Amino acid sequence: MYEYLIRNLILENNIKVKPFLNRLRGCAYPESRTIEIPYPNTKLRLSIALHEVGHIVLNHNNTKKRYIEEIEAWDYALKLMKLNNIPISNKLRLKRKKSINYAIGKAKRRGLKDRVSYMP
Repeated sequence: MYEYLIRNLILENNIKVKPFLNRLRGCAYPESRTIEIPYPNTKLRLSIALHEVGHIVLNHNNTKKRYIEEIEAWDYALKLMKLNNIPISNKLRLKRKKSINYAIGKAKRRGLKDRVSYMP
């Protein structure tokens, strides 16, 4: 159902896709413009796929702090969902929040000294 949106973005942005994953996670490789994404057959899977596309489109090459890149990629995904009239569920909002908070926690464990928290 949501495959058309992903396929168009992939073609427009010259992105390669490794085989669709059977889990709720993805990965972007900006240097090769390649993504691994779950098959977008639910809103949650679509949001994850859009998030990974966002990393490529937004040229995330570790030039910013990782948690900033995560926030930007999630904002990109949700913006596209809104533009395409795809409702954003509370489950999806929670996934976004947990993902960003995980990235912030990881940065702190690795020595980030900034006072950062994320609570929307």
